[in-house]
Amino acid sequence: MASFDPDIIPVDVQSVARLAQGGRWRTEAMRSYQKPLLLWFTRGQGRLTISGRTCGYGPNNLVFLPPNTMHGFSTMGPVLGSQVFLPGDATFDWPGEALHLRLNEVQRQRELTGMIDNMAQESARGSIRSGMALYHHAGLLSVWLSRTADELAGTQPPSPGTRLDTAGHRLAEAFTALVERDFRKPDGVQHYARLLGV
Repeated sequence: MASFDPDIIPVDVQSVARLAQGGRWRTEAMRSYQKPLLLWFTRGQGRLTISGRTCGYGPNNLVFLPPNTMHGFSTMGPVLGSQVFLPGDATFDWPGEALHLRLNEVQRQRELTGMIDNMAQESARGSIRSGMALYHHAGLLSVWLSRTADELAGTQPPSPGTRLDTAGHRLAEAFTALVERDFRKPDGVQHYARLLGV
């Protein structure tokens, strides 16, 4: 088992509805995080942009984003679900690229919702060893996500990270990766164009 600080809570669960109430910029503005992120939409629909590629999402859609993946999503009407920040250390077997799954089976929906609810309750409890409990909850989620992705491979429409591999899509992905890496630098568009060869 990896070493970790038991006083640090490794998982943060937030409501998508509450996040969206803060204004469109809270969800639509492109952003990335240094930790893996899981989005679980249980109701509503909208558009999701991952690394410059846009697709739709609806109820019972799971989106996993590796660290430093630029993304944003819009909501069309009320949207319910969870945003879960996960531990990013190498102990976990998180996917290496963005993943978008439509969970049509009620059993899978219940399993994922149950795991997220358990993490939210443990995080809110904040008792002794909550950090350790959340670390292990994240481990179970990692195994569940790997199994589910393997079982659904080939049965779903392509994820935004794998659909239509055109030159335009590759350029958009390369650009968002550079912006994510260099956004703190004072360089302008010409810098990115030179690096991309355009």
